[in-house]
Amino acid sequence: MNGHFFFMPDKNLAEVCNAPTDKGGIYIIYALKSGEIMPVYIGCSGEVLDNEIKIRNGGIWDRIVNGHHLYSKMPAKKAFPKRMLEESIEALDIYWFVTLDPTNKKLNDDPNSVKRELIKIFGSKPAWHK
Repeated sequence: MNGHFFFMPDKNLAEVCNAPTDKGGIYIIYALKSGEIMPVYIGCSGEVLDNEIKIRNGGIWDRIVNGHHLYSKMPAKKAFPKRMLEESIEALDIYWFVTLDPTNKKLNDDPNSVKRELIKIFGSKPAWHK
């Protein structure tokens, strides 16, 4: 299961986010600026500890909307628009992928491990990582 949505600084992140609230996984945020697309953040929600699945309350949706990002103690719903305006970013294209679902045994990949592998593939942490 996966999906994506666009976010513009004048919109409400909680309203446009279509990620699931009951599953874990990863998300990749791309910035659209001056006709270019660049990855700026790779995040995850949920984990597997001692073979036990732990899903954050609110799932991937809550991590995207209310998680603290960007060198900030603000939730993303406030930090993203601020950072976008500071960097003249027109929109964010946010892709999410379920890797951890307690109701589907085929989806049991630890989001933290998947995130680390993605960062290796990208070659480095994107710009918005601390």
